[in-house]
Amino acid sequence: MHYDNGFFEKWGRSWNLYGTFNANKALENISVKLGVIHHCSNHYSDNRLKIEFASENRKNITWYNRSLIYHNKLTFGLLGAYSINQNYLLKNSLLVAYKPDDKASVFLRLENQGFRKSPIKWSNYKAYFDCIIFDYVRNFDDKNLKLAIDVLFM
Repeated sequence: MHYDNGFFEKWGRSWNLYGTFNANKALENISVKLGVIHHCSNHYSDNRLKIEFASENRKNITWYNRSLIYHNKLTFGLLGAYSINQNYLLKNSLLVAYKPDDKASVFLRLENQGFRKSPIKWSNYKAYFDCIIFDYVRNFDDKNLKLAIDVLFM
């Protein structure tokens, strides 16, 4: 079950609040998500808290953040998932995008594929990301036709 109230204006800014209740048919594997999105002309931020009721004695609490900053033809992005009760970074990625014109976009993404099962050692910078992805996307005159080149570096 999902509730989304849509965007509304408050304090001179655009906001969206949402919530989700999820479970299987036997009402097991219950999770609840509560989130808030803030959007303005040069910034977008989506924060959510997910609580998973893994068992009667154990709960997983995760904070997710996805933020984008726009400046002229550039976009900078950050995604993170942090386990509050386990106290470590589960997932992270960085994005740099450039839009030279209305028909082309270039993306550079540094990503952590999947979710970590254990904390990383911050002294080992190679553990921050496990792949680098370069994308070039070109729209043609027909707006439904796109050509993309995806290059993966691991």
